[in-house]
Amino acid sequence: GEVAPSPAYSNGMVFAANEYATAAGIQLDKSDGGVTPKIAWEFDELLPEVSSPVGDGERFYFGTASGAFVCLDAKSGEKLWEHEFDEGFYSSPVLVGDRLYVADKGGNMHIVQTGPTFNLIGSRFMGEGTFATPAFMDGRIYVRTEKHLYCIEQANA
Repeated sequence: GEVAPSPAYSNGMVFAANEYATAAGIQLDKSDGGVTPKIAWEFDELLPEVSSPVGDGERFYFGTASGAFVCLDAKSGEKLWEHEFDEGFYSSPVLVGDRLYVADKGGNMHIVQTGPTFNLIGSRFMGEGTFATPAFMDGRIYVRTEKHLYCIEQANA
């Protein structure tokens, strides 16, 4: 019954994190003999319990069950920013272009701009608790809440 975050890969770096452990940025160096992993940095301030991180090439982003949403520099592991939301995260953030979509446990879908500073583009209440990661396909967003499955798409103009 236990669940845990999956590691994230971005631009030659793997970020593995889990509550009650030390998170690590693992550099994957290619050589003639294959790939050599090397721990580039460690992070132990705020760690995800369920939500998996995502990387945009320059940064890693993740949410915690207590409501912190965190951005780390991918190369150094330095915390660039942290934002406290009212609800925690079991859903993993999804990167779409330069935006992160993440649903909190209270049912709010947050859209956050990627970058070295926090910028909340908007939030929308989905009507009930949300624990699943949203899915994106063919211009649609699929969101599973506690009792419903929503398909959101832009209306034709």
